[in-house]
Amino acid sequence: MEPKFLFTKKMKENNFITKLLNGNKPLFYGIIAVGISIVLLIFVLIAMLVQTNAKAKYYLQSDNNEGVNLSGWQQSEYQDIWKDKFWVENQLTLAKDDSMSLGIHLNDRIFQLQFKGLPLIKSKILAVYPKQFNADFNELAYKNLFSQPWVISSQQANKQKKPFRKMTVNTDGSTNTEEDKNPSTEPILWSFLTENDYRVVVFGVKQDSSQSTNFKWQMYKDRFRTKLKNSTNSTGFYPTIYLWISDADALAIFRALPENAKIGIRN
Repeated sequence: MEPKFLFTKKMKENNFITKLLNGNKPLFYGIIAVGISIVLLIFVLIAMLVQTNAKAKYYLQSDNNEGVNLSGWQQSEYQDIWKDKFWVENQLTLAKDDSMSLGIHLNDRIFQLQFKGLPLIKSKILAVYPKQFNADFNELAYKNLFSQPWVISSQQANKQKKPFRKMTVNTDGSTNTEEDKNPSTEPILWSFLTENDYRVVVFGVKQDSSQSTNFKWQMYKDRFRTKLKNSTNSTGFYPTIYLWISDADALAIFRALPENAKIGIRN
């Protein structure tokens, strides 16, 4: 037997990959799957950090500042006056509508369902991220974004808009309606997109829950899922506000709010 053949045979016998293929194919495929997952995770994390989508920069543009003069904007006390002015004007606009709307006051930590200017359900915002949402906006950017109500373009949640009811027909033709006897106890996770390309995510928090320590983890999971879902979509990035409120209030507001409701918001 030639030395060259013996050397080649010896190399093949000692080849780790060959051994895996011959005797441990499940292990080999598992290693490949883990490697692919790690590469994918790195890609998603980098994409989350880069976030170069043009929509995120739109409101920060200051090239066309003509006709915008919010006196004293550079001073915080005057900024608060202008922000309160836009908030009140938006509330007056929403009060003219014949449908329910949403009021989000990030500065006072208020999340409320309202009708004709009257709060129907007012809930305290337990946590918000980012803590200073768009705090560095200039006067043009702020006026473009907050001087008129937002409009919800689409929304989704892990709950139904209407509670599930089971209807049975009796022999005499009458009907009985029963509520779902085993409703999900999972807190609501509700998100919606607005027509100006912002995304709001609402997490329900149970009163007897210790989830207060998991706020950031919930946010990171949502970011990962969203970025993974939109990884092949160049327009998949939306500036996002994360809010945590009472689960009971969040569910009630979600079910009462119309699909394309308007929102008055102040940061």
